[in-house]
Amino acid sequence: MSPKEYYRVVRFQRVLYLLQNNPEIEIADLTYSCGFYDLSHSVKDFKEFLGCSPTQYLSSHSPYSTFFSEDCRLNVITSNRFA
Repeated sequence: MSPKEYYRVVRFQRVLYLLQNNPEIEIADLTYSCGFYDLSHSVKDFKEFLGCSPTQYLSSHSPYSTFFSEDCRLNVITSNRFA
């Protein structure tokens, strides 16, 4: 995994963490506070990493998920997805 790809994974984990801990946050505010250039780049990452848009994710997931469990986090970071 390249440094750029690692950064994308870590940044996306931060997005999910902030969404879970601040469910009232606006997606646009979240996008810019996590370092995305614009909203379309964050939507692209949502679709690539989760297979859905931010709106779809918010409507179908509880505020807490197992994404941040150690096993899952390691699977995301060490996956061969970017190889």
